Amino acid sequence: MPLDFTPVAPVYDRLNDLISFGLHRVWKRRLVRTLRRQAGNGRWLDMAAGTGDVAELMVKSGVSEVVAMDPCEPMVARGIVRTDSRISWRVANSESIPLADGSIRAIACSFGVRNFTDRGQAFREWNRVLAPGGICGVLEIHPPERGLFYGLFQIHWRWVVPLLGRLAGRGNAYDYLKSSVLGFVSPKTLAQEALASGLEPLGSSSLFGKGVVSLSLFRKHGGHEEN
Repeated sequence: MPLDFTPVAPVYDRLNDLISFGLHRVWKRRLVRTLRRQAGNGRWLDMAAGTGDVAELMVKSGVSEVVAMDPCEPMVARGIVRTDSRISWRVANSESIPLADGSIRAIACSFGVRNFTDRGQAFREWNRVLAPGGICGVLEIHPPERGLFYGLFQIHWRWVVPLLGRLAGRGNAYDYLKSSVLGFVSPKTLAQEALASGLEPLGSSSLFGKGVVSLSLFRKHGGHEEN
């Protein structure tokens, strides 16, 4: 079942900084820059948006229209208060997107794919709402190969992350992440699932730890690629 972020909404941004040592901000800027090169302008969707830090980067990059979407109402409420008024907010999940067919030029999803209840259905919805030639960018954590880094990753995810959650007074929600590591998939598996749902994989770039954090790109068939 997906993680309920309601208990962590008040401290979500601060915990993300602690968990990633602030690197998530660098990775998210990379995501938006890459999508701008690949997708150009238009209407963009920030899926599993949290409190909207990626949506804000989209607006700052000059994207003309941004929709931010997250299934957690308290998270969306905080996002509405703290983000640019040019961002349109929706409470919805990726398996059922309340947007018209072909209405989105680019989709960004930062560290949300692993929490989807049904990734195949989510990717089919992405394919539906994307315009022909539209681009998806996914930031995600992946299980490292066995070895020293694998052990360090396990310690950080199973013990350090929940400890940070407890220190912030939100331990129960972040205890879930100790077991969620078992559900992480490789970039190859992610690409296979997207392809089965109609999206064309464009490749994956390692951003940290030999693929522990990656940026994967996908495209809807049709239209033309914009540079």
